Order: sequence, then structure tokens, then C-alpha cells
Amino acid sequence: MSITNVGGDTLIVIPVKDFGAAKSRLDDTLSPVDRDLFARHCASRVVQATRGHPALVVTDSDDVVGWARSLGVDALRQHRPGLNGAADDGRDEARRRGLARLAIVHADLPRARSISEIVSRSADVVIVTDHHETGTNVLVLPADAPFTFAFGPDSRARHVAEAHRLRLVVDSVRHHELSHDVDDAADYARMMSSTDPAVDRDMPTGHEDTGQKK
Repeated sequence: MSITNVGGDTLIVIPVKDFGAAKSRLDDTLSPVDRDLFARHCASRVVQATRGHPALVVTDSDDVVGWARSLGVDALRQHRPGLNGAADDGRDEARRRGLARLAIVHADLPRARSISEIVSRSADVVIVTDHHETGTNVLVLPADAPFTFAFGPDSRARHVAEAHRLRLVVDSVRHHELSHDVDDAADYARMMSSTDPAVDRDMPTGHEDTGQKK
């Protein structure tokens, strides 16, 4: 049973870590400078994918706040810790604005082109899984639902269970662009070897191209 009508405006919430601390699991693949550049590249792709929707970057980094504002995107200083805290802060802002829904979208989606098809789905809760089909890359839900966020290991199953607990209809999908995040070196190598035209080749390729060694 739906808690709120779908079809209202959706606030796209993008939690973004400080770029200098992002993607630490790529430490053996990219130099610190290139990890920073790659994180900015992915986050910029995600921001561009929100065109036509109100978007909000949630962060605890002054650098990210400045970056977001340079792109013309609203930025909110994070009050609660962690990714789940950022999601809670974003939901508070959606409610404050009187918006019916929110979409939590990860910032590390290098193939992102548009979020519109996902937020237009009619289910109460829409989950875009990662390519392992265990994580949650995008989570769309009613802003007034008392939903407990569970980002982290096996988050897809946890979010499905939470939606069922609240008697919300769930649509869990694997998306040809939004399911491809980059968490580790294997993900990065897979992305760089892909022939998918959605992948932007103008990004760091590894230590061998930077002249920096671990």
C-alpha cells in the first residue's frame, strides 16, 4: 500500500565524499591525484544525469560544496555521519521543500546519462542494483515514508525488506548505465576495457600513465 502518491516532483540527492578521500580501494590502480580526478569525473557525470530534476549534493566537504556550486547545483552540508546519514539529510530537505519523492543516487557512476527513466517508474520504491546485484546504486522512495536506509553490504536485500515491512511496492532493476559503479580495481579495469559508448575515455588510466608508482 502506497504511503504517498508517486508522480510528484523528485529531489535527486547525491551524497559526495571529499574527492581527496574518495575511491581509496583504487589506491593500487590510480595515483592520489588521479583518484581525485576520477571521483570528480564520475560525480560530474551524475550531476549532468539529473538534468530536468531538482538536485542536491550532500557532503561534509568544503571542496565538494564549492564544486557543486560551480556546476549550479544546490549543496547541503551534511549533519549526520556516513552515507545513511547523508540520505537522511537529503530526505529532510525533500520534505522541507514539499516534494513527494526523493532519489538517492551514488556519485560513482561513470556511465550515468539520465535519471529520468528511473524516477518516472510508478512503483513506491525503485532500486537500481549494482552490477553484482547486491548493492543499491539508486534508491527512489516517497519522501514521507519512515524508511530506514541501509546502505552498505547487501543493501539491495535490506532495502527490499524495508520496503516490504512498510507495505510498499518495490521495483528492483538492473540498469544498463546506472548499475555500473566502480568500487575496486576489477571494476575499473572492466570499465576501461568496455566498448560501451556511454563510457567516457577521457579519464585517468592508471599509474603507468601518470609516471607515479606505489
